Amino acid sequence: MAGIITNFQAPDTLKELKWFYDNYEGTDLDRLFEGAKKHRIFWTVAKNSKIGDVVFFFCGATAINKLNKAYAEARKDAEDFKIVEFAEKEKELYEKFSGNILAWGHVASDADEGSDGRWNAEIEIVEALQHPIPYAAFKPFVKINTYSAITYLNDEQLDKLEKLAGLPQFL
Repeated sequence: MAGIITNFQAPDTLKELKWFYDNYEGTDLDRLFEGAKKHRIFWTVAKNSKIGDVVFFFCGATAINKLNKAYAEARKDAEDFKIVEFAEKEKELYEKFSGNILAWGHVASDADEGSDGRWNAEIEIVEALQHPIPYAAFKPFVKINTYSAITYLNDEQLDKLEKLAGLPQFL
């Protein structure tokens, strides 16, 4: 069994913010929490992910900066109050959760390449962590990949992260 950290960001333009609002009425952060309620989600994984691999969901540390940029554009544009209100709600969430591992799960299907070039798979047993793990807590043994959405974990890193997350012993 292998492990990865999948790193997601926030929309950083008004156009992206509107796309999320129109298509999901939420951002990736909302999708993650909704998936955790259902214990299942379709998400970006490594191309070589295998069924049973552990996935940790990390809200990028710079996500709040990106969302602040989109929020500023929305306020400046201010044609659509619903978008400004949506941006304010998302801003609160990202201020709270940026820079933290928020949830975990297991790969439940083979990875498929999407139209955007990313590899996606169904993740099951998605659970939000009771106590999100700040990057400072795992930075000493994991360096987040800033060039890709995926950070690969070796066995030692996976073991340490599972312990930090308080995951069940059956993993």
